[in-house]
Amino acid sequence: MPPQAERRRCPRWTAHVPVFVYGHKAGAKNPFYEEAYSAVVNEFGALLVMTNPVSTGDTLLVTNKATHEEQKCRVAYVEDHQPPNVNVGVEFVNVARDFWRLTSSPAPEAETSVASKMWRRRPR
Repeated sequence: MPPQAERRRCPRWTAHVPVFVYGHKAGAKNPFYEEAYSAVVNEFGALLVMTNPVSTGDTLLVTNKATHEEQKCRVAYVEDHQPPNVNVGVEFVNVARDFWRLTSSPAPEAETSVASKMWRRRPR
């Protein structure tokens, strides 16, 4: 079977960036807040490791803890919840090329990384 053509819009990098995540669970009166971190990032979003379960289509506000920059996101992918963590793919509502502010040139994400395998499994 021939290799599939690359369908990504831009490169992804493995990066552990601490973030604050704010959201509102469907049917809940109060919003939630948690400290989470990224596993994989790009200029269009990230794969976040969170503890609060969310649903595809939910809107979240993600704040980079180092820069305090905020981005509104849409949940694009949720892996089955494996307590205590859930892997959540988010897409920025507006492209944010500098949101992650990585201090050095990141190494491209390893194709064999767990995060890479999870991200590729999501439905397109």
